[in-house]
Amino acid sequence: MQAFYCALAFLGFLVGIGSSCAQDPSLLHLVRQGKSEWKIVLPQHADPLEQEAAERLREKIQAMTGASLPIVAEESILPPIHSIFIGNTQAFQHWALPSTRIEVGGFLIAAAGNRLFLCGDSPKTTDYAVSSLLEVFGCRFWAPGALEIPRRLNLVLKKSFCRVEVPPTPWRSVHYGVAADPEYRRWHKLDWVGDEIPDRWAPYWVHSFLSILPPSQFFDEHPEYFALVDGKRRPTQLCMANPDVLRKVEAYVQHLIEQNPKIQVISLSQADNVEPCQCRQEKELTAREGSAMAPVLRFVNTIARKFQQYTFSTLAYQYTRKPPRNLQPEENVRIMLCTIEADRSRPLSAQTESRFADDFQIWSARTSNIFLWDYEVQFTNLLAPFPDLYVLQPNVQWLSQRPLQNLFLQGNGVHTEFSELRCYLLAKLAWNPQIDFEATLQEFLAGFYGDAAPYLSDYIHLLHKELGASASPLRIFGSPIDAKDSWLRPQVLARAEKLFAEAKMAVRGKPTLARRLSFAFLPVQYAELECARSRGANANGIWQQTKEGNWQVVPAWKEKVREFLAVAAEAKQKNLREWGLSLKEYGQLWGYLLHPTLPQHRAFQRPIKVEPRPVHLHAENLCDALLGGDRADDGWVQWKDSNPSMVLDLWPDHHAPAPQRLRISCLQDRERSLLFPQKIVVSISDDGEGWHAIQQIQPVPAVTDDARQAWTISLPQNSSYRFLRLEMIRPHCERPHVFLALDELLVDGPPAPWD
Repeated sequence: MQAFYCALAFLGFLVGIGSSCAQDPSLLHLVRQGKSEWKIVLPQHADPLEQEAAERLREKIQAMTGASLPIVAEESILPPIHSIFIGNTQAFQHWALPSTRIEVGGFLIAAAGNRLFLCGDSPKTTDYAVSSLLEVFGCRFWAPGALEIPRRLNLVLKKSFCRVEVPPTPWRSVHYGVAADPEYRRWHKLDWVGDEIPDRWAPYWVHSFLSILPPSQFFDEHPEYFALVDGKRRPTQLCMANPDVLRKVEAYVQHLIEQNPKIQVISLSQADNVEPCQCRQEKELTAREGSAMAPVLRFVNTIARKFQQYTFSTLAYQYTRKPPRNLQPEENVRIMLCTIEADRSRPLSAQTESRFADDFQIWSARTSNIFLWDYEVQFTNLLAPFPDLYVLQPNVQWLSQRPLQNLFLQGNGVHTEFSELRCYLLAKLAWNPQIDFEATLQEFLAGFYGDAAPYLSDYIHLLHKELGASASPLRIFGSPIDAKDSWLRPQVLARAEKLFAEAKMAVRGKPTLARRLSFAFLPVQYAELECARSRGANANGIWQQTKEGNWQVVPAWKEKVREFLAVAAEAKQKNLREWGLSLKEYGQLWGYLLHPTLPQHRAFQRPIKVEPRPVHLHAENLCDALLGGDRADDGWVQWKDSNPSMVLDLWPDHHAPAPQRLRISCLQDRERSLLFPQKIVVSISDDGEGWHAIQQIQPVPAVTDDARQAWTISLPQNSSYRFLRLEMIRPHCERPHVFLALDELLVDGPPAPWD
């Protein structure tokens, strides 16, 4: 493909020329001292997009200079001078350089005599040419509501000005809340999936199988339509080997086509979990082809051959990412290849251990119909610091070297960490991977944050330097807690706070910049809260011990929580995770943690013995007053392939009332083989040898892949005992490994958020 910014005769441009150059014959004076004799010329039968492009150019030139250029329709093949021609006019066909060829997705901006031509391969890309010309004149669209239009008396270009822009990938989408704004996308030459559903795409564009055959409609009567997992049918995926499933999906496709005559792309792709069918036919095909993609691709190919005029999109994602040994995708099958497992601290091309590079090479050798899906934010903690900015360019450059049809760069939400900056950088990279990245980054900081820019630049470089020195991986399903002793240790966060305090001083009296800065500070605040929460009663945690030996909340954390919640609410931050944890729920969690009686609950820091040893965290974490979060690695004590037993010593004070209740909870995360126990037995003992069972709990298997169940056990009031014992029995299943997870043993503590 033609290189970006391939100039046919690119001799430079000049903007804002003063009177000393007023008579320079090599210059085109589009506007001189706020006045213009130029006009904007459209084709005789202009497309609506071309009309909008002309109006946008006229409007922005007037905002810059005060000069109003008339918009007229082309009347003759002999074009008048002092005209800006928009689109494929007769004048362009007559006057453009004969050797000029506009490639797919690209456009040309060229001067010829006292004329200027803007023409793309379509009205859409002609509109893109207007944005690029406006950027030549110094306009910048930082974010929705932040369009910078400089004031100029003169607009001048070299008469020899000629440049061609061609992106490496025809379709580009940066999926951030920032890019949900249509004008922003238009300026930055971005596509948007929502614009193409339901007309171009089928109603479901990804993870579609369970929408085509909903378990709520089919599972009770036809469990055989769904995956065989651990010896039982479960509605996690479809059974690709079932001929009735194939017939049902074919009928769905036929009906979809009949109802949607404009449709071009139909999604047939796996659900978002890692529990494929384990039936004999699928297991045999997977073993023969060396990839669990084989049953899916065979299924999709079969349908694609019957509807060859349509494109069928399917995922190469997690367990289906590896290409089969022999099966090839049909020409009308699109492979949505995903980088979900990658370490974001290093370029994709350097991660030989993930084998993504090998899979990418094989897929791209087999088909050019690849939809590349990359991930740009920490989905489990959307506001967490995520220093991956300096791998964005090498990743996009490396990905763009291969023949992609679609490049999808997935962020999330309106206010993730530096969402405006990330969206801007990724949009620029998607169009031109060879930009001067550091200059673009610094230009954005200066344009969007004003005098705070140097401090934010120092903050960005601080985190990237610390991450690099730690040699820690950076995962999209990670947490600030993972880095609390390395690149987010207290000293680093203190330095970050100082930089933001200095930035705040630099924009005093500028409320718009101060507001943007307060939103940019949210990730630092969130990291501080999460790291302190995880430490609990340890150094730099949220609780401290008084001289009298009691525990209390460190006063500073109350104000930090209040400030974070207030600013996040102002930023309209709804969720802190991709799948939930609303701001309200996060506030409730902190309300629980800051409860004055929490560290004093009856089991806090009591001796506990656990057999066997946990594989994640320690037995003491069952009595640290910290509840497990909604992720398996957030505060959950875990065991592998065992039936754990734990004995809690309550050290009874015979002058104190008997404990009233015990609260516990378990977590299920089937993707990580973390299951609910089959049974939990709660017993009491006075001496730790003779035990009396007081309750037996049988958790209800959850339909969802991840879930929490909690129980409150009433403790005996009419007997004396010192020890509490919990025994957990692992469930029977065919998985090679099973994990169990238990939360805090909360004895007479304050109500938990899940109560």
